[in-house]
Amino acid sequence: MRGGRAERILELAEADAVVIMNAREPFLDPGFWYVSQVSGGLFESCAAVLRPGRTELIVSSMEAEEAEGAAGVLRLYGSADERDGILQEALEGADVIGVNYACITLAGAERVRKAAAGAELKDAGKAVDAVRSVKDDEELERIGRACVIASRVAEELPAIVRRGMSEQQAAAEIDALLRKEGSEGSPFNTIVAFGENAAKPHHSPGGKTLEEGMAVLCDFGATYQRYCSDLTRTMFAGEPGEEERRAYEAVARAQEEGILAMRPGESASEPDRIARGIIDAAGFAGRFIHSLGHELGLSVHEGGVMSSRSQHRLAAGMVSSAEPGIYMPGRFGVRIEDTVHIGPEGPRRLTSFDRSLTVI
Repeated sequence: MRGGRAERILELAEADAVVIMNAREPFLDPGFWYVSQVSGGLFESCAAVLRPGRTELIVSSMEAEEAEGAAGVLRLYGSADERDGILQEALEGADVIGVNYACITLAGAERVRKAAAGAELKDAGKAVDAVRSVKDDEELERIGRACVIASRVAEELPAIVRRGMSEQQAAAEIDALLRKEGSEGSPFNTIVAFGENAAKPHHSPGGKTLEEGMAVLCDFGATYQRYCSDLTRTMFAGEPGEEERRAYEAVARAQEEGILAMRPGESASEPDRIARGIIDAAGFAGRFIHSLGHELGLSVHEGGVMSSRSQHRLAAGMVSSAEPGIYMPGRFGVRIEDTVHIGPEGPRRLTSFDRSLTVI
């Protein structure tokens, strides 16, 4: 790739400087870890200032050890006044300053305005997203490790999930196993949904217990050095009915064909169109109620999506989920998801687990 991460963001942002700023958790911008290339720390109220030929990391003294080896010049502060003074120095002479509107708080934006009085602030979010969208070898290695961890846990699902167990209990066991296998945490709240709850794509696990004949949907991910994976498997407690079996086969086929269309240069809407057409033709028109996939990396949802409304094109180096689903409200749901790397020669699954229909 041409230039470093900060240089590519600056070029696309068309600004004299770009500020990536954290507030307090949960208002943290993953772009800070992207440009600094550190994998630990919290870095609340810290900032990265990108200027041509120079990146300054304005970091609390309590995070000094975590920031060792970062890609940039380290500027340590001990108080809010000291931090704001360093920010003013770092932005001196900048007339146009890019900030990531999607992640910066109003207080953070006002801090930038005060530090660079008279400067124009513009949204650099699209530039940050575009550069982060194409992963380098180091990022792919970390995502790959997160995918291996999630895949190992997926292999244990038939043994983890048992009749009489509640959704909350199953989710807790999955989370514990993710940690045991090496995950640093969950990139999102693990979803376990039984029976009719599997028809809710973002169901929160509750006290519902697993009974014979229910669908079992488990959606979870792992993190490795801050990078994420995302994986979903649907199983059945006992032999599924004819409609459930048809739904599963349609989703599996839609995912397979959708992934094959995830190639560099292809419209991001095309894989979704293909997958959706397969599901519609199987008699489940209107039951696939979300996009085929979303990009992921430092965040489990970042960059673009693959939907019927997508207008961008896929590029080599992107990493996306592929997760078609069929949802029958009040009855059952089926979703199968893998994390996929779009390589120069085409797509490659990074998660690996048995996608055949599984009865537990």
